[in-house]
Amino acid sequence: MKLYGIEGPLVMYGDSENLPSNPTILRKLKIHAPLTTEQLVEVLVSSRSVVPNTRWLQTKLDALRKQGFVVRSPEGKYSLTELGLELVPYGKVRSSSDVERALALGRRKW
Repeated sequence: MKLYGIEGPLVMYGDSENLPSNPTILRKLKIHAPLTTEQLVEVLVSSRSVVPNTRWLQTKLDALRKQGFVVRSPEGKYSLTELGLELVPYGKVRSSSDVERALALGRRKW
């Protein structure tokens, strides 16, 4: 490496970005649904996830839709199906997705 003038090489393993996984996308969608792709990008970025671009998220949502976990309305808003709701963990604790959903609905402007 010194031959080419490179000092202190940095070797990285795997993805260095904090890309949202499918379970993370489903959980955020459950809490804040119905959402457009752009709104979901904002929600994921605010939770410290890295979304490369809207097209990347659109591809993930299309894959989840084909698996039957997500449905898209004619207006382009996404929500979870019954199958998708079964996948997202829930419970009575404060960090449960159901509690977060209720709090998010309370903060929403009607």
